Amino acid sequence: MFARLEQKLKIIIVVQVISVLALIIFWLGYFLSPLFSWKAPLVYTDFPRALPLLDALLAFLMIAAGIAIVQGRRLGRQLTRVVAAFFLVLGIAGFHYPLQNGMILTSMVSMLKSGFVNLWCIVFGLYFLLKLRHHQGD
Repeated sequence: MFARLEQKLKIIIVVQVISVLALIIFWLGYFLSPLFSWKAPLVYTDFPRALPLLDALLAFLMIAAGIAIVQGRRLGRQLTRVVAAFFLVLGIAGFHYPLQNGMILTSMVSMLKSGFVNLWCIVFGLYFLLKLRHHQGD
């Protein structure tokens, strides 16, 4: 069934799968690996601890959307729009919070890491919305 999908839907599903895998790897690493424990102000290290539940919800929505798209159900496109909104909010907040607290400017590695993740969210959030705009009847 995947082979019969439009190219834009295949790209959306692949991006969603990559995003889910990245979320799983990040949170496993964050809680289990000493490599993720770094010295930063307490407010900054406590902030990400509030996000696993939101990221788990986002991952669930992406999995459900991908399955529904492959099955040819309208729900897949609707859930992908919700995922797009989630991506945009997370991407914008991900730039705003570190900039507001000066954390993104502490090192080039921090800036590139944060920038990549947040650009991923913003670019693909917009991509999802733009590619699904022709399906307004969904």
